[in-house]
Amino acid sequence: ERGWPPLTRGQYEASRSLRGHLAVGNPDEIVEKILFQHEIFRHQRYLLQLSVGTLPH
Repeated sequence: ERGWPPLTRGQYEASRSLRGHLAVGNPDEIVEKILFQHEIFRHQRYLLQLSVGTLPH
């Protein structure tokens, strides 16, 4: 999307894990990830960037 190569399968799996940076999965998995991060960081806000595709130009 920004000129970076796509993730490898291994990078993707690591990124979507509980400790990874991607929020991928069903709602229960996402809630588990947010609560896990809250235990570590004690944050009060969660910012999610959501991509729903690109527009043809």
